[in-house]
Amino acid sequence: MPGLPSLQRNRNALAHVAALCAALALLSIAPAFARDTTLPKATDLAADARVAQQSGIPVLVLVSLAGCPHCESIRRGHLNSMLTEKPPRAVIRQVDLQSNAPLRGFDGKPTTHAAFLQQQQIKFAPVVLLFTLDGKRAVEPLVGAMLPDFYGAYLDDALRTATAKVRSSPR
Repeated sequence: MPGLPSLQRNRNALAHVAALCAALALLSIAPAFARDTTLPKATDLAADARVAQQSGIPVLVLVSLAGCPHCESIRRGHLNSMLTEKPPRAVIRQVDLQSNAPLRGFDGKPTTHAAFLQQQQIKFAPVVLLFTLDGKRAVEPLVGAMLPDFYGAYLDDALRTATAKVRSSPR
């Protein structure tokens, strides 16, 4: 068959073009995956509680660990979009599990991220904590990544319960 070698060359050329198109498509969406998804780091929980008090919302703290894919999933899939919600449903902060970064606690006293988490008896990540304005836990912590398909519902339920507690407590 005289046309077979040219047909094979055309198939090879098409395969190379398809691979190049796929690579270019991946490169075009890479910036979306590479964007920074860190949340505001907690520095002053007492000040955060005062801000939350003005809106009658809880303080949400994500306990995170560098390189933790489940932490990233919660940030990217649920918490980042909440940062721009109007009106906000929570004051959102991140506390790093192994960090000695300075932090002012709900009581106004200086501490560190790691010491705060030790006080809260949190030893791993990810954990989402919701606090009332006086620094008490409003709900049971959301521990781990749970079932991904239901995490948003668990988070919404916890936020509703925490908000109700904040709004019903004397200010």
